[in-house]
Amino acid sequence: MSEKYLDLNGLKRVVSKIKDYYTSVQTIRYKSIVATISSLPNLDDCMVGWMYSIRTGGLTTDDFVEGAGKTVSDGESVLVVNIGTEEEPIKKWDLVGGVFDVSDRLQFGNTFPASPVIGDTFLYMGTNVFDYSEVTPEGTENPSDEGWYEYSLTLESYVLTEDTEVISGKTYYIRYEKYKKGVVYVYSDSNIWAPQPNGDTISSIDSSDIESLF
Repeated sequence: MSEKYLDLNGLKRVVSKIKDYYTSVQTIRYKSIVATISSLPNLDDCMVGWMYSIRTGGLTTDDFVEGAGKTVSDGESVLVVNIGTEEEPIKKWDLVGGVFDVSDRLQFGNTFPASPVIGDTFLYMGTNVFDYSEVTPEGTENPSDEGWYEYSLTLESYVLTEDTEVISGKTYYIRYEKYKKGVVYVYSDSNIWAPQPNGDTISSIDSSDIESLF
């Protein structure tokens, strides 16, 4: 199971279930994936509402609401709940279902997948990537004022041009944002990653919101 998949719909279903069932849980904060049950942090170090996914399942312990000995499936999630009172809290782990490795999932990361399939979606979380496209001047523009670029053979990179008028035979470029952090891209039938159109599905996420989840 990959830790690079975030199932948005699954997470929403689990969160909805939690809020309906646990009136004491005001805020759910997804923390991370842990390798096994024994890798879960000490409950004393956790806050009510923290949720983890367990990569490789096993058996519950006395720290669980369900008691010891219950089978936990691979990828199942647990939530920190308070089964005591506000004055005398008793924190326990509670099984809340799977969030990862289901059909409706959103992959994310700093680099795009190496072998995508048409229709795959990906939340890009790397640094903004720029690309350059050739300009077809009309001849009356001021390239410098337009913010055009030219390619420097010496630097082997694109640099802002200082030309104040179009020089015949010279190639100019405009810079555009190819990949932007926090944007969801879909692998199109043209075999390129393109921004996912607005619609019923998510098209972009504030990067700080995603970073705060993990």
